[in-house]
Amino acid sequence: MSYILAALKKSEQEREQLEAAASSEQASMPVDFMGTASLPPASSAINLTSRSLIVSYALAVVVLSSLFAYLLVKPTPAPITAPTLHSAPAVLEQPIADDTAAEIPVVSEQEIKTVKVTKADAQIGTIAEVKVETEAVIEPKTVIEPEVVVETQPDIEVIGIEQASDSLLDQMPDLVITSHIYSSQAKRRSIVVNGERLAEGDFVVGQIQVKEITHQGMVLKVKNSLLAVNRSRGWNR
Repeated sequence: MSYILAALKKSEQEREQLEAAASSEQASMPVDFMGTASLPPASSAINLTSRSLIVSYALAVVVLSSLFAYLLVKPTPAPITAPTLHSAPAVLEQPIADDTAAEIPVVSEQEIKTVKVTKADAQIGTIAEVKVETEAVIEPKTVIEPEVVVETQPDIEVIGIEQASDSLLDQMPDLVITSHIYSSQAKRRSIVVNGERLAEGDFVVGQIQVKEITHQGMVLKVKNSLLAVNRSRGWNR
């Protein structure tokens, strides 16, 4: 487009120059006696030349613009791809067996039935043998659990200290109880006997043990006997 505009400007400048030259020549031309200026033949030739130049430039502009528009609108051709050639699968020639080369033996229906029954019997026999062998291998193991012997101790009756035998009472010292604390929790129970604070499991003296602290007092274990002692009375020999 820049080339086209430059050509148009150039043709316009040449036309203006030609017109300026023609006007200057006409102004300097002498006037005849009739008062009309005589036009030389050169001015008409110049006008024809300028007109032909303008027409040629206009035609060139039209041709170039149409060519440029065609190049813009023309679609780009798609690339031509060469067709892919697929190779034909190779055909393997196999020799045709001659019918006369081998003879096919004809088997009767009776023989076929016999063969089928024989195979079935053989399979059943094999399965039966396998089952018998597996049953023979698996042997149940009997686990003998040891007998747990639970020794039950006879319940010892708790009796009052006054009802104890003389042999037990001879071992008993005087028992003076000055304090007694009972709780639902065994570790919080305590009793003060002869000025000494004792808990369940403690020994008063010798083999005399505080077996339990009760609401009323305590239970003493002497050998295999349980003797109840009241907290308010204690025991005096």
